[in-house]
Amino acid sequence: MTEAPRPTPLFIGMAAAATLVEGWLTIRLAGGSMSIGAAALVHAIVVALLTAWTVRSPASRADLRLPLILTVMTAALGPLGSAGTLLAAVMTRRYARTAAPFEEWYASLFPDMAGAAAAVPLGNRSDARSSVAPFADILGFGTLGQKQELIGMIANEFRPAFAPTLRLALTDTNNAVRVQAASAITRVEDEFLQHSLALADAVRRHPGDARRVHALAAYHDEYASAGILDADRARDSRNTARSAYLDYLQLQPGDHLARAAVGRLLVQDGRYQDAADWLVDAIAAPEGRVHALLLWMEAQFNLGRFAEVRWAAVTHAAELIDRDDTPLLARETLKLWAGAV
Repeated sequence: MTEAPRPTPLFIGMAAAATLVEGWLTIRLAGGSMSIGAAALVHAIVVALLTAWTVRSPASRADLRLPLILTVMTAALGPLGSAGTLLAAVMTRRYARTAAPFEEWYASLFPDMAGAAAAVPLGNRSDARSSVAPFADILGFGTLGQKQELIGMIANEFRPAFAPTLRLALTDTNNAVRVQAASAITRVEDEFLQHSLALADAVRRHPGDARRVHALAAYHDEYASAGILDADRARDSRNTARSAYLDYLQLQPGDHLARAAVGRLLVQDGRYQDAADWLVDAIAAPEGRVHALLLWMEAQFNLGRFAEVRWAAVTHAAELIDRDDTPLLARETLKLWAGAV
C-alpha cells in the first residue's frame, strides 16, 4: 500500500506563504487598491515560484504529490487552493495513522474463499446446497465477517436459488455488505453471459442434440426467473429460453413439462391469451397437469375470465390438492376458488 504523503516543514512553509500572498492579493483586489493586471502578475510570480520549487527542489522531487497539488490548486483557486491543500495534507496525514490498510480493506470485501466454509456455520456443503433458509438467517443475525464470507461463497458457487439472498444483501444496513453484494451480482452476470454463450455454441454445433437444446433453454429460464438480471436482460433470456424450448419440443414433442415451461414464460411476459391457448394441450397430459393447469388459471384470471378459473378449480381441485407436487399456496388458492361457486 502506498503511504500517505507526509507534509514536510518546507511544504508547510511554502503552502502558508502562498496562502498569505494570495490572500493579500485577494483583499487588495477586492478593496480596489490594486489593479487586475498587477494582481495577475503577482499571482503568476507565486505560481512560477511554486513550479520552480516543485521541479528543482530535491525534497519536493522525492515526493511530487503534495507540491504538485499545491501548485495546481494555487494556480486555479488562489488562496483557497493553497489553504485547502495544506489543510487536506495535514488531515490526511492525521487520519492515515488510524486508517485500515488497503489490503485489509480489500480482504474484508472479498474474503478468502478457502476458509469460508469453516468460518460460516452452514453445515456441510450438501446441506448448504439443499436449502437457502440458513442464508437469510446469517444476513439477518450474523456478524459482518459471516455475512461477507456468505456472499463470497454464493458468488463463487452461484445458483439461481441463491438470488433472493443476494437481493436481500443489497438492502443490508452495512455499506460493506451492500458493496460486496453488488460486486457479486456483477460477477454472476458476467459468468452467466459466458456460460450461456458456451451453451449456445454447443447447440449450434449439435442442433439435433435434444439434451443440449434443453440445457440452453433451462439455463436461460432459471436465470430469467431468478431476478438477478436487469429487466432487459431478463426479457432477452426469457425469449431465448422460449425459443430453445420450442426447438426442443420439435425434437421431443412428448415432453409436457417443457410445454408447460413455454406457457410459464408467456405468462411472465404478459402474453396471457397466447399462454392460455398454448397450455391447453399440456393440461391434458398427467406429467404437466399441475404446472400447466395453474398457469392456465393464472392466464385466464389476468384476462378477466373468472368463470373459467372457477370451473377449473371446481373440476380439478380435489385432484390437485391431494398431489404432493402442488405448492401450498396453490392448494389454498384452489380451495378459495372452488368455494366461490
